[in-house]
Amino acid sequence: MKKHVALIGILGGLAVSLLFNNCTAEHNGDFASEEGFSVVGETNFVPCAFKDDMDLFGKTFAPFLRTNCSSCHVEGGLGKGAFASSGALVAFNSFDLVGYEKVSQYAVNDSHKPPYSGSQHNGRVSLLQDQWIKGLENIAECKASGGGGVSIPVIDPEKRLDTKSLPLNLNDVTVETTVQWTLEKDLLDKNGTITLPNAGNAIFSLTIRRATVNGKPMYEFTQPTLKAVGTDLIIQSLLVKINGRMINGQTTFRYVDEGVRASDPEPTLLGPGVMLVDGVITPYDLVSVSIGILQPTVLPPRPIPPVISFAQSTLAVPETISTPSGKPWNSDLNFIELKLTLDKPSTEFITASIGAVTTGYSASQLAVNRTSTEEVNLPFDNGRDLIIDRWDWDYKIDNSAVVFEPGVTLATIRVQIANDQRDEVNELLPLEIRSLVGATRSPTNGKVLITINDDDDAPNPEIPTFSSLMKRGASDGGGGVLYDFCYRCHNSFDNRGGYNLSNYDLMINNGVLVPYEKTSMMFRRMNEEIPGLRTMPLEGLLPTDKRRLVELWILNGAKND
Repeated sequence: MKKHVALIGILGGLAVSLLFNNCTAEHNGDFASEEGFSVVGETNFVPCAFKDDMDLFGKTFAPFLRTNCSSCHVEGGLGKGAFASSGALVAFNSFDLVGYEKVSQYAVNDSHKPPYSGSQHNGRVSLLQDQWIKGLENIAECKASGGGGVSIPVIDPEKRLDTKSLPLNLNDVTVETTVQWTLEKDLLDKNGTITLPNAGNAIFSLTIRRATVNGKPMYEFTQPTLKAVGTDLIIQSLLVKINGRMINGQTTFRYVDEGVRASDPEPTLLGPGVMLVDGVITPYDLVSVSIGILQPTVLPPRPIPPVISFAQSTLAVPETISTPSGKPWNSDLNFIELKLTLDKPSTEFITASIGAVTTGYSASQLAVNRTSTEEVNLPFDNGRDLIIDRWDWDYKIDNSAVVFEPGVTLATIRVQIANDQRDEVNELLPLEIRSLVGATRSPTNGKVLITINDDDDAPNPEIPTFSSLMKRGASDGGGGVLYDFCYRCHNSFDNRGGYNLSNYDLMINNGVLVPYEKTSMMFRRMNEEIPGLRTMPLEGLLPTDKRRLVELWILNGAKND
């Protein structure tokens, strides 16, 4: 059965307004008048609404990112990725590389870059994610139909089926509730004017929670599901009513078009969207659903989904890379590509996420992810607990999600290996396929074990190492010189002057650190007065023996050991 594209709200109106009276009892009427109500309309994703992915980005994530992330994530900025740049092509290419999931994750992270990021964006980012996914589906459907759009079912409003109104009982704003209707007894016959379908004991449910977005009270409607019992069902077009009155302008679930099999052991999710609805909310509100079409049918057996697997189950990679003659060392060149395959093409989008396995191995065996963070209490920092990037990382995955477009059976994910100079044991990086939509994981090749072969020599005991200079001590000091006196201001949380000790590559590439050269800015600031610049650290010049340790490290190549 063909699925129709769900039309959803875009940036002009991310919430729809309630058209209801909180004081009424149950009454399931027709569409309510808009007179006397403040209406926030939605701009629909009409069929073939976007020229391409870049056009979709410009109409969804781009304005939000420019507003909230342009202080760091622009060309030449301090942030990783230029997806908030004013240049459309630069911003899109960066966003496409980083991935919407990772951008979304950091946008709602309270410890990332407050006040620009944080949980205050949860509602907005949830909707943007939904818009992005549905927009990609819209583009794919448009291509499949030859650019002519997709068919949208026309449903007579007089023949829609209404459920009874049921209480929400949402007294606590932090609690969500799932309202459930047994269709055999909870469909209304509208005084005999509607012939009710034989839906058996099918159960329809809708999850609702109270929320506050930008200080405004909201309802969140999510996860409409249907569990067919005894007979397969076709269900189309879902609209929500509060206290018997229709919510105006809703589109999130209006174009649902699903076949639901009675043989499916779990309820079928009818739509992935989140519909935010603003309005005055009370604990006594009632909710009902209007269904466009509900009819028994016989559906063919559900097709066996494709099986996803890694192309290899084991892989050994060198840590050291060769750079072209005359080029500066840069570990950004050290990427490996992991291929994932489907055993057959699909007509639907398939998504999978990749994650590291942390059980079954000792901590000393496992490689450390750059994107993982550590909580530290840096000395002289007023006792603040900071969440900062690890400096001694071994690998990172830029985008842990892969998407197979319809008909595609091969996808690639890139893993960057840190080309450090630390003498370590050979490290293990076990990865596995995790959350899946539209496919099943191979029981034999759902994991890959990567061995990172270390080839560094043991350090010279007379030469300080980066590891010793960055050694963490007690909260009152006792660690390495760079950790005790520099890291508190030059880290991934507070990278003053673009100088971030947790990012060795960035120090090299920005010229802050020049191996073999005492003229490196990080060392000059520790040793001499520069006009217009204060000597580092701000508390005063360090003792000669401590500065000498940093000097010896730099003069011997400033290795990332």
